[in-house]
Amino acid sequence: TCKVNFPDPNKLHYFQLTVIPDEGYYQGGKFQFEIEVPDAYNMV
Repeated sequence: TCKVNFPDPNKLHYFQLTVIPDEGYYQGGKFQFEIEVPDAYNMV
């Protein structure tokens, strides 16, 4: 399972991703990531 959270709806380049595996070795784990996409990414 993956969940995406945008803490500030005015900053769509910054979001939080939570991964909760449903099966396998990491089942029951909860992995949280904070992702910030740099402005330069939009220049490509």
